[in-house]
Amino acid sequence: MAAFQLKNFVSIVASMVNWMKSTQTVITDFTEGSVARTIIEGPAGEIEELYRKFFDGIMQAIPVATYNSFNFNALPAVPASGIVTVTITAQTQSVLISGGTTITTPGNASSYTTEVDVTIAVGSTTASVLAVASAPGTAGNIQAGAQFSMSPQPQGFVSGTNPGNWINGTDAETPAAQQLRFATYVQTLSRATVVALQYGLSTVNLTDTSGNIIEQVGSSVIVEPYETDNTQPIGLVECYIFNGVGGTSAALVQQAETVIYGYTNAFGTKIPGWKAAGVHVNVYASVEVPLDIGGTLTALAGYQLVDLVDAANPIASNYVISLAAGAEFEVSTLIALVKAIPGVDDFIPADIPAPTEPTLGSTPGGTLAAGTYYAVTTYTTTAGESLPSSSSSLAVLADELLTIASPPSIGGVTGWNVYAGTSVAALELQNAEPYAIGTNYTEPAGGLLAGNAPPAISTARFQNVTPLKMQKLMPGIINILGSSAATI
Repeated sequence: MAAFQLKNFVSIVASMVNWMKSTQTVITDFTEGSVARTIIEGPAGEIEELYRKFFDGIMQAIPVATYNSFNFNALPAVPASGIVTVTITAQTQSVLISGGTTITTPGNASSYTTEVDVTIAVGSTTASVLAVASAPGTAGNIQAGAQFSMSPQPQGFVSGTNPGNWINGTDAETPAAQQLRFATYVQTLSRATVVALQYGLSTVNLTDTSGNIIEQVGSSVIVEPYETDNTQPIGLVECYIFNGVGGTSAALVQQAETVIYGYTNAFGTKIPGWKAAGVHVNVYASVEVPLDIGGTLTALAGYQLVDLVDAANPIASNYVISLAAGAEFEVSTLIALVKAIPGVDDFIPADIPAPTEPTLGSTPGGTLAAGTYYAVTTYTTTAGESLPSSSSSLAVLADELLTIASPPSIGGVTGWNVYAGTSVAALELQNAEPYAIGTNYTEPAGGLLAGNAPPAISTARFQNVTPLKMQKLMPGIINILGSSAATI
């Protein structure tokens, strides 16, 4: 069968002229404007239109027929949703925030509606309320820290704000996006593969009583423990899901596990799962790891630093939230995103910050005399060591040993060091190798060791951060500052 060829007006007329020349000898003038050519140009125009309509019909019918065959409809728009922290003054009786309360914020055309009744008990002044945008789409997305007003306003209302970014609102799926998703879907038809499990997880969502999606799986990672630990069973698979916003709920995890294993719907129809027979699949929420980001941008002359800083901080936050579970945070990408802001001349990421003031304690052991100890701690990275923390002191009794709790983990940190002494001016390094984060320090039974003094400058430049597969980097403290204007 010959391939379909779309013909235009010129080729159609040429074909008709050639046919007339080959079938008779009476008419010989086929130049433009001749009677014979004029007679055939009319039908040629109609035939060209038929070709075009036929071609357009085919191009529209192919995806429609394909999608209908697989019941693969385009995804509808999803409204943004999130938690609003409502603060009131202390009341002598409980305060009810009714489901259906309207929430608005200045400068945003979208309004939001609370989903369920929430009661603020006597003695409490805050409550977390779930709100959903009144209209679906990305227009309802909003940055953290928006100030909301409420109607009706609860008794003693002080403020309402969203502690996190609301970026889960999506517009209706475009034909191009649907085509790309269909290509991925076709690869999953065999099921039981890693790609199939990920696709199955991508279909998981929770809805309210009206059918609106209030939480859904935004990304997922599949881990097969046997690949890195051959003591683990071969038929074990672990799935880690992230809802795209933060705080993935236990209900979403349970729904994901139901979809992976298969279930029977309300009409009694068995819906097959996505796992292989004989394989045990566990579903967990991704472990959220806060990532602190800092740095200094330089503005070109003529641009306001405050405007550039206001633009840079959300961009940095959104970059981190956009990373899938297990995905690497790249400092070079952050630099490129910030420098792409019109008016930014340069951006230099900050050093890893110093740890918070250490927590000192003591434990029975040794035969040392009583004394007062001073200590600071530092973070270590693949690049070097941070500045020391502020110092802490503790009077330790005789026959007891000094203990120091590990500082908290932050992105890019690989370990920590201890500097201790009996004088704040004579602190010395107490460990030959950095301690792992989470490992506490205990003084040797023989007393403090001699070592180097704390560093005077930081060598711990901000580094790329590669989390474990089950971890999801989340925005921690985002603190991008501005410096004086550069010369153009």
